[in-house]
Amino acid sequence: MKRFITITIAVVLMTLGLTTPANAASITVKVDAPYYTPNATSVDVVAMKSSGSRVYYTMTLQQKYTDGWKSKQSQSGEFVKSTPVKRFYTASMTNGQYRIKLTAYSSATKTKKIGTYYSKDFAVTRW
Repeated sequence: MKRFITITIAVVLMTLGLTTPANAASITVKVDAPYYTPNATSVDVVAMKSSGSRVYYTMTLQQKYTDGWKSKQSQSGEFVKSTPVKRFYTASMTNGQYRIKLTAYSSATKTKKIGTYYSKDFAVTRW
């Protein structure tokens, strides 16, 4: 079993004196390693939350460039507690820093955005 690195990003509204909406969720995005060598075949990702209703999402692999993060691959789906393991294959990746961006929605049409969540950055070395 692979070990996952956890980063949790939650919607924090208490500091503003606001209440959290009923559909807001704390979503944790986990990747299976902090770096990937030329022998790695995929980056395995899981997103989880502890409560709330069904969440619809788009999970995007992003690469870091000098002028910001660029999207490379995307996968979509829905979950109540956690996503199935999503795989982003390293064969199409070049050397560099990457992260996973998850955009969550409360509707299947993806018109009601809940929030955006990120994994911790990870490195890919292809040669």
